[in-house]
Amino acid sequence: MLKRAKMLFNNKIWNNVTNIVFPVILVCFSLMHVAEGITVTDTGYNYGNFVFFENLDDMWKFSTYLANVTGAFFVKLPLGETLLGLNLYTGIVKTIVALITYFVGISVCKLRKEYVFFGEMIALGFSWCPTA
Repeated sequence: MLKRAKMLFNNKIWNNVTNIVFPVILVCFSLMHVAEGITVTDTGYNYGNFVFFENLDDMWKFSTYLANVTGAFFVKLPLGETLLGLNLYTGIVKTIVALITYFVGISVCKLRKEYVFFGEMIALGFSWCPTA
């Protein structure tokens, strides 16, 4: 059985399929909840900070600066004033980060694609924050 598994992972067809399938699954998985709508996970707090960034107290403005500036930028984009638009933009950021770390893991660090893929899936699945 172990010999068959080694043959499968060394197969050129397997390598070609995983070059396409793994990144596509990462993209789909990270954008899965984009059209979810209202959740109970700080939705109003995040969007309130994004929309009213200029009016924030100095302590809140600087303690959450990067997230709020990014969110304020997303609000100015088309569909940025809707939940769907903000979920889409923040989901795209999550997708880009997942793909960058996936390709760095397999090309620069020379890790096996399967290990990096499953690690990315776990990281995306356990992401503690909502997309926005």
